[in-house]
Amino acid sequence: MLLDVDALAAEEGENWVWGGVTVLRAGYQRCVISLSRGGADAVVVREFDLDRRGFVADGFTLPEAKSSVCWIDADHIYVGTDFGAGSLTTSGYPRIVMRWRRGTPLSEAETVYEGRADDLSVRATHDPTAGFARDFVVRSLDFFRRESYLGTSAGELIRIPVPEDAAWDVHREWLLIRLRSPLTIDGATYPAGALLVTRFDAYLAGERDLTILFQPDAHTALYDYAWTRNHLILILLSDVNTRLEVLTPDGDRRRRAPLPGVPEYDHSTIVATDPDNGDAYLLVSEGFLQAASLSHGQIGGAIETLKREPSCFDTEGMTVRQFFAASADGTRVPYFVVGDPSAPRADAAHRVRRIRDLPDALLRRGHRPLLLLPDAPGHGGFWWPMQRVVQAYCWHA
Repeated sequence: MLLDVDALAAEEGENWVWGGVTVLRAGYQRCVISLSRGGADAVVVREFDLDRRGFVADGFTLPEAKSSVCWIDADHIYVGTDFGAGSLTTSGYPRIVMRWRRGTPLSEAETVYEGRADDLSVRATHDPTAGFARDFVVRSLDFFRRESYLGTSAGELIRIPVPEDAAWDVHREWLLIRLRSPLTIDGATYPAGALLVTRFDAYLAGERDLTILFQPDAHTALYDYAWTRNHLILILLSDVNTRLEVLTPDGDRRRRAPLPGVPEYDHSTIVATDPDNGDAYLLVSEGFLQAASLSHGQIGGAIETLKREPSCFDTEGMTVRQFFAASADGTRVPYFVVGDPSAPRADAAHRVRRIRDLPDALLRRGHRPLLLLPDAPGHGGFWWPMQRVVQAYCWHA
């Protein structure tokens, strides 16, 4: 969808900031948009008609709150919001999730699940994938732990037996489990940071036939992943270099191949796919000497650059080189040297920016540590290009 938020803010006299969108996947004709005043966590939710390109006057609408919504079908949504006294957790997020039918007051919505006041939040989602439609309820105990349930047509909730601190995802018949802590099942131990796959229905029935799709080593970690209709794309960081791999089911095995077109020394990630319909993807790449670009690709086909930000400086004659330094404990620490390729490597040694020595306030936002990755200089105050001078960037956990 495309919405001019600045024009809407001027028209309505509000300082609207984009807060996200949830599209009705059956037909892609309606969506619910979240708008916050001044960028606050609380949002106003309004239904939008994508065909008419306007808000729905009598559609699903919620006043300002820390709400969550998900489409079930054209006439029903799951909603968690401020329903009144006692409906929020102590963190200010929904404690109760409801099933709301179009044309009825919110007060008549049907309760699906109630968490506890000291939980972080509760939410419900619906997966409308043809042949694999499912409903889920997630009770977040805190930022890192959650209980997850599968909803049945009879209104029952079946616990999904994954570790509380693990992330999970369901795509068609597959269940992915991303471990934060080691997991031991039937005598087999899977390391923290591993990505596992199994068949969802079989796992729920008690089988534990888990396959490792990725496990970390001293140099490589899983950054993210993305499903297409027939493939799984892994976004890996190997010595801070992005590596994208395509996994394709082949019987009980998975064929593994690199995703072509990923620039060396840039940070690249998948920002969108269309897992309902095909194997297309959108790729964003950005590096020390490359401004951010958006590309469209098809697995097994060509990749095309759609748009690139303007460069903030002249990069002619500059290169990016990667080296390794040894820390006090012997760890090989990767660092990049950016600048004149003829400059002696020794000239860069005293210019290494040691990330570990920066103030903690620069490296952490709330509960989330910030992973600093290669990006295009010129948008901040740490980097400036000078003739015959190199800049170095160092990563150390």
